[in-house]
Parts: sequence; C-alpha cells; structure tokens
Amino acid sequence: MADAGIKKVIVQKKNLPSISGTNNKYIVRYRIVSEDRNRTSHWSPQYKVGGAAISAINHSISVDSSSNVIRLVWDQVQDISAYDIYVRWDSGSWEYIGQSSTNTYSCLIKDSATQVTFAAQIPTFPKGRFTASTLFQTVLTDL
Repeated sequence: MADAGIKKVIVQKKNLPSISGTNNKYIVRYRIVSEDRNRTSHWSPQYKVGGAAISAINHSISVDSSSNVIRLVWDQVQDISAYDIYVRWDSGSWEYIGQSSTNTYSCLIKDSATQVTFAAQIPTFPKGRFTASTLFQTVLTDL
C-alpha cells in the first residue's frame, strides 16, 4: 500500500508562533523530513490560518498610591500561555510594557501621571496595539 508510511502531524495551538496583529491570523509553513532525517523537502509556501475569535474577559485594576503600585488581574484564558500588556498614561499613546505568563501584572506609577489605561492582548507579531487581538481594556483610571 502506497500510503502505509504516511504520518499525520497535528500542531497544538500553544506551539504556534505569535499571531499576526494586522489580520489576526497565524502564518505557518512546513517541510517534510524523512524518518532517517537524511532527506528534507523545501519549505512550503506561507499559509494564513485563522485565529480563534476573541471575547472580552473579566478584569480588575487596583491602585495603591501609598506604595506607588498598580496591580492588574484578569481571568485566565484557556490555551493562551502569555499575554502582551500595553499601557497608556494620561492621554498619551499606547506603549508595550511587557509580557506576562500569568493572569496578573504589576508596575510602578509613572512620575507625574494622573490617569492610566491598560490593555491585554494575545501575543502578536509585530508587537503593537491591535484591537482585533485585545482581550480587555481597562477604563481610564485616576491615580
């Protein structure tokens, strides 16, 4: 039988690269390798695979003025192992401030800032603030 040696491979979502922020799709390609690893095919063309729909999640923000700390907490999302965190101080532009592997994030209050807004989104490539990838955005919070 000609198909006896063909093997099927399934790549889990957690092993996929960061999603494209511009179109909310994964960009993937593959190549075939023989069992003895002596022969490999060329890389396939790039394919765009649709990402899952994103729904808003519960979150909470707390400001501790005495210790100058802001704490952000949100519900864990299944199949997401990291979160990109963005901040906007006062009416400035969005800044990427880091990635969290848990469902919490804390940072110090920026000097002279009077208001803050946070957003968490699934990791994207390139790094940037994309509405389509957003899990939640906090309301404008006074400091």
